[in-house]
Amino acid sequence: MVVYALDVSRIPHFFFNLCEWMEVWPEHDGSSSPPPPHPKRSNSSFVTTSTSMSAMIRSKESCFLRALLLLAMLCGGTARASSAPSNWRELQNNRTYAMERVAANPRSFKLLTAEFRDDREIVEYAVRKSGSNLQFAEDRWRKNVDIVLLAIATDASAIRFAAPSLRDNRTFILGAATINGAVLNKLRNTPWLKDRSIVLAAVGSYGHALEQLKRFQDDEEIVRAAATQNGFALQYASPRLKRQLEVCLVAYRQNRDALKHCDKSIREATEREFARRNASPRSREEL
Repeated sequence: MVVYALDVSRIPHFFFNLCEWMEVWPEHDGSSSPPPPHPKRSNSSFVTTSTSMSAMIRSKESCFLRALLLLAMLCGGTARASSAPSNWRELQNNRTYAMERVAANPRSFKLLTAEFRDDREIVEYAVRKSGSNLQFAEDRWRKNVDIVLLAIATDASAIRFAAPSLRDNRTFILGAATINGAVLNKLRNTPWLKDRSIVLAAVGSYGHALEQLKRFQDDEEIVRAAATQNGFALQYASPRLKRQLEVCLVAYRQNRDALKHCDKSIREATEREFARRNASPRSREEL
């Protein structure tokens, strides 16, 4: 039976990122301290039989990735497999390499050691790359306002991983809604959806947040704020507001295609009035 031994010291860093993406993770043979197991496949190994390797490669859809993985394994040479764990250990404890891994593949943040997931600089970098990485950061960073807001700016769903003390804090929620109004879509069945100031801030940064805010779809100030950010938010407004010229003008100015969401009876009037106000510099100020 053929055995392929992979010496990690001879494989470029991109291969580790490839293996992480393909969910292949190194396993230790017991000669020294083992690296952390892969969270999904603890029995995967770089030292593998030809049978298991073939099965693994056949399970992948991309012919290019199959060839690249096979080439990397075969290029491992005849170095002893026992040398791999120590080299891997050195890489695992290398801060620069940890940053490189996150830069190449943001999802690899969850595979870093606890020490690096507690490193503020690495945590900040990881959540900037992908807000969902907040869930893998150490607890103290999920209570940190600055870190959580960075994550929310990238991905509104990161609000789910914030500490309860932050999710119950009105000032924090107001700040989060100002940065990314989509957070309100992740906070259903909470009192914040009834808070007019928070709703106004949310639609001002993400007009489509109006879709879930049924009680405010007939509020002219909030609908105008949403349409100012995204003209297509007018589609969620009440029929009454879709018949108002000033509201339609706001949406039309932001996006000409938003005219289709105005009531049919006012579409021509909206185009005429927009053209009239846009005819001179003084008139344009009215818009």
